[in-house]
Amino acid sequence: MAFPAAANPVEAFPEQAELGESRQAAAKLGEAFLAAAKPDEVFSAQAKLDEAFLAAAKSGEVWVQWCLSQFQEEGMPDELIFNGMFNVIHIDEKWFYRTRKSYKFYLALDEPEPERVTQNKNYIEKVMFLAAVARPRYDVDGTKTFDGRISIWPFTFEEAAKRDSPIRLKGTMVTKLVTSVTKDVSREWLVNKVLPAIKEKWPVAERGRTIYIQQDNAKSHIDPNGPIFLAAATADGWDIRLVCQPPNSPDLNILDLGFFADLQLCFTSCFQVQLMTLC
Repeated sequence: MAFPAAANPVEAFPEQAELGESRQAAAKLGEAFLAAAKPDEVFSAQAKLDEAFLAAAKSGEVWVQWCLSQFQEEGMPDELIFNGMFNVIHIDEKWFYRTRKSYKFYLALDEPEPERVTQNKNYIEKVMFLAAVARPRYDVDGTKTFDGRISIWPFTFEEAAKRDSPIRLKGTMVTKLVTSVTKDVSREWLVNKVLPAIKEKWPVAERGRTIYIQQDNAKSHIDPNGPIFLAAATADGWDIRLVCQPPNSPDLNILDLGFFADLQLCFTSCFQVQLMTLC
């Protein structure tokens, strides 16, 4: 690769020069702050910076260790081959809104404008979904034997209407949203929905192997060694374990990498959906 010829680096790479000037300006601001601040304030600011750098270093170290653990031990160190991850299930949550605040439409001259209805344009109804996917399986002929799609579940529940309204009678079952997803809610969905779906759809030939459910480090996620989850995960001879991926690493989960983005694109292409259709 030939670098551009110039009398000085500033002429060759002006964007780098601008970056250097920005760094110099930031350094001058930092020096001015340290000069004007009191000793205890300087100590506090330096302690916060040290803490932030230490946290970033630890996070990067954990991320590297996680990636190294995904290599097959048989080929190391001569040949580095990643594990097939055939026994790993990725789970994650995502919010979906019924509609967006603004849409752009191209209408014919005699076409009526579409109508959207919501109680408050600044409070559009949304629902959270929990998805679980695994790696697909193919036989020697290339025929798909397992699509890897465990399922996707909305955080909703059904409740009888408490009073009459213009659209329903009292006692009619209506779908309500789970407004707060806590550890108890996550545990209930894992034990009562995710685990039964895995046991139902997992390939029969692989049911003797250990299965890992990979989740992120959200505060609402449960402890992998919780007794309730372990009892349900090991029932009927299964060996299903819950593991947490490194913090701040959404690129290690296939749902964050592509599945949710694809789903969001398909969802926003719809004009407006009813909650029951969404769920």
